[in-house]
Amino acid sequence: MNSIAGPDHCDWQSAVMMHLGWPLGTVSQSTAEIRQFIRDPDGVIGYGVRDKLAIATDLPDDARDTGYRNGELELWLSTSDPDAAYLRAGDDVERWPRADPVVACR
Repeated sequence: MNSIAGPDHCDWQSAVMMHLGWPLGTVSQSTAEIRQFIRDPDGVIGYGVRDKLAIATDLPDDARDTGYRNGELELWLSTSDPDAAYLRAGDDVERWPRADPVVACR
């Protein structure tokens, strides 16, 4: 798992991309073995992900804590919403949409 700021040379620095080895826990060797989720509130990347981002939302009823943490930030996934990752910090929850295919800056 990793998260990176969008690259400056494409003017995507306001976005964040998170990559998960898939199935979850896989040490990926290629983009075929990852799922990419994007937080792009300013719509700098395009590809339709901004419209699917939810900054203040609720966890789905079937959401499960993955155990992945970064400080107080928790990663949750839902079987009913496989094209999203949920990031939770306390009572705040965001829904990050999946980019499929994986988005890259050139």
